[in-house]
Amino acid sequence: MDRHYTSLIGLLILGLAFQQGQAAVTHEVGDALGWTIPTEMNFYSSWADKQTFHVGDKLDFKWNGPHNVAKVTKEEYESCTATSADVSESSVVLPLTSAGTHYFICTVGKHCEHGQKLAVKISSSGSPSPSGSPSSPTSSSPAAAAPQADSASSVSVGALFAVMSALLVSSLA
Repeated sequence: MDRHYTSLIGLLILGLAFQQGQAAVTHEVGDALGWTIPTEMNFYSSWADKQTFHVGDKLDFKWNGPHNVAKVTKEEYESCTATSADVSESSVVLPLTSAGTHYFICTVGKHCEHGQKLAVKISSSGSPSPSGSPSSPTSSSPAAAAPQADSASSVSVGALFAVMSALLVSSLA
């Protein structure tokens, strides 16, 4: 009987560890479009509005061709300049290490002026937080409407935890 309880407790601990490992989400910026000059000026703000960002998540900037990504201040974001920014010249995954609004632009040519910029609001808690830039009104596009992987993984982890908790409780009865 002790072995049975030990196994169940082990499963519960494993489930908790799995849940912690799944907590961070890697967001592929722009989904299928990636990080490029968008066809709509507000594409990236619309994309960000459909996401929930938390400290510990990551932004995956993928691109082909002449692009880069620079983390900038709000003022640099609004004026499309990057005077003191760290610029990544190849596709990069950037960790979101602090709460608040963070700003990213492409500094190649007039790419930022053509809409290749992103503002994300990062929450320190588990509560949803809207993101995006305060620019023009949102509109939908096929790439922006892609399903979000983070919500599916949250449901499956929650379901796993619920099943394991139910097994533990039923075995103790």
